[in-house]
This record gives sequence, structure tokens and C-alpha cells, in this order.
Amino acid sequence: MDTEKERRWWNEKAASFDTIYTGEKNPLSALMDRVLRWDMGARMRFALEKTAPALGRRILDVACGTGRFSHSCAERGAWTLGVDLSEKMLEIAASITQERGLSGCEFLHGDFLKIPFDEQFDAVVALGLFDYLHTPEPYLRKMLALSNGPVVASFPRKNTVRSLVRTVRLRLLGQPVFFYTDDDIRSLAARCGGNTEEIRIIGQLFCVVFTRSPSPERAL
Repeated sequence: MDTEKERRWWNEKAASFDTIYTGEKNPLSALMDRVLRWDMGARMRFALEKTAPALGRRILDVACGTGRFSHSCAERGAWTLGVDLSEKMLEIAASITQERGLSGCEFLHGDFLKIPFDEQFDAVVALGLFDYLHTPEPYLRKMLALSNGPVVASFPRKNTVRSLVRTVRLRLLGQPVFFYTDDDIRSLAARCGGNTEEIRIIGQLFCVVFTRSPSPERAL
């Protein structure tokens, strides 16, 4: 991943991206989001389901964007650390945190792969990250290493009508995007030392639960 290019891309998209969740746009655009992007809200509900019960848990939200998942976890009693490359996304996330008076959210600006975390988490979540990773292995490997429980992630499905349209649109804008089959996801997990506990189709997405494979010492 060209992290500087991604940072600039998401800084430019930060405000418009958040309106997908708020619906604060013109009526036609809001309708299109409800029809074409409903699965973005559904993937968040999947992640909340798979990280429940939230109360007292410590959750890492990778590529957290404007923090919508982190905020929902905090409202349910978790402490969540959100990490993102885009400082503009995190400015919005911090503003929402303050507006809602949430004490269970912290946000960290930086490249996930370069951050030296000094703690483990009860769960790690990555929604909308793997769409943009040319080399996903180091990301999933690190997520599995950091989680004492599930790693919950979304992957865009390959060979759908929307995948073709999205590929053409984003590549014209200079933004590569990557799609997966369920076999791709299982193979990725195996390469990273993980197990694929669940793959659920939600709209144009695979929503997935991974766990870390036990080491030989743990298996004894």
C-alpha cells in the first residue's frame, strides 16, 4: 500500500464518506446510498454482533475512518482504540466523540503496520480495509497477533455487477480496489496462521470472523 497516497485520498473523501452513515446529503444521493450501500451499515451490525458483549472489552478498530464502529462500541460499554491513516477522518471521529460525550474512545493517527502496540485486545475489527490492500497478509497477520479473541473483517465480493462498476470507477480515479472469493479468504487466513470461523454474505460483501490458530505449544 502507498500509505501517503491513501492518506491523501481519504483526507479528500472524509466528509463525503461520513454522510453514508448520516444521510446528510441531497435526497437522490441519500436514496442511492440506501439502495446500493445498505451493506455498509449491515457489516457494522455484524461486527457489533461478533464482538458482543461489549461491556468492559478492549477493541481495536483498524482503518476506523470517522469512528462510527468505535462510537457504537463505546455506547455499549467497551473501550475502543481506532487507528487510521487519515487525519481528516480522525478529526471527524474526535468531534463526534465529543458531541456524544463518549469516554470509551481513543483515536490514533498512523500506519497500522508501523505502530508498536504494547497490549493485546479482546477483539480486532477491520471494516472496509481489505478493499484497498494489494498485500493483505501482513495486516491480517498483525491483527491476529494482537487479538485474544476474534478478528472481524469485511471483504468485497468478486464477480458481482457492483465489483465491475466499482473497479472501473475507482481505477479511473487512480484508486485500485481488490475483490475476494470465499476461497481467497480461507487461503489468506491459512497463510497468516488463522482460522476462518465464519464467512457470511451480506449484500456485496463477505463479513468474516477469524481466530488465531493455536501454536504447537498451546495444542499440547
